[in-house]
Amino acid sequence: MNHVKFVALTLISVLLGCGDSEKERLKSDTVKSQSEIANLRSEVDELKKTDSYYYQKALELDKQGNSTEAITMLLAIPSRFPNSRLAGIARSKASEILAKISRKDFETAKSEYSHHQFAKAETSFKFVISNYPHTLYAREAEHLLQGMDALVTRERIEAEAREKRKAKEAEEQATKDAEASLKASAKLELQSWHWREESSYAIAEGTVKNISSEPLKNVTAVVSFEDKEGNHITSGDAIIEFNPILPGQTSPFHAMATWNPAMRKAHIQFKELMGGTIDTYRKK
Repeated sequence: MNHVKFVALTLISVLLGCGDSEKERLKSDTVKSQSEIANLRSEVDELKKTDSYYYQKALELDKQGNSTEAITMLLAIPSRFPNSRLAGIARSKASEILAKISRKDFETAKSEYSHHQFAKAETSFKFVISNYPHTLYAREAEHLLQGMDALVTRERIEAEAREKRKAKEAEEQATKDAEASLKASAKLELQSWHWREESSYAIAEGTVKNISSEPLKNVTAVVSFEDKEGNHITSGDAIIEFNPILPGQTSPFHAMATWNPAMRKAHIQFKELMGGTIDTYRKK
């Protein structure tokens, strides 16, 4: 159409500057050109109706990445041109392209599967099964899809286990940090102790260590006894054996009180003889 307009405009321009005989010749040439253009269009339209055109167009579409459209054109050849020598070739080419794109889509799904992107993999596998139902890749996609539920469940269980381990590790670290803080502020460390009844006395004994940087004088062990409900019964106290207890030293202690059959619990603490309670880290 643009070519016709160009010819017409050219003719008008030329006619304005030509004589009558020249004008007639140009008119004749224009009519001839228009006829040739129409013939060319007709030839192109006819060419589009041939098996060769369909085949070449399909190859171009495949090269451009439009593989689905290419397959459609190739499969149209046997139906439109059943006696064409290209009918069998077109079917084979369509199968080849189908195998190529089905393999590509399957590999994409398999990559998502191997990277544990299960939601994406499920969608991709279903696409392969739906779009390439009679291929090897569709069967393999069905197989992997069936096993994916078990894998997803295992992944979820493992993820939950990892979260529990992290929570436990965090809790243990918090406990360690709290103990370290307590120990850093303490002057004594209770290493071990126990209590018992002997000869009508309740006796508490054990060992305590000076973890401060200075000697501690007149360190007194105070033991309190309670009944099963936690009610106070009585207490006893005694200065520990090493007096003073030097930095780094561990001293035995021994305190006692009159026995009472209701005694069920006992608590130990340390204080200065005439002062307050000494911060004590209780070793676990």
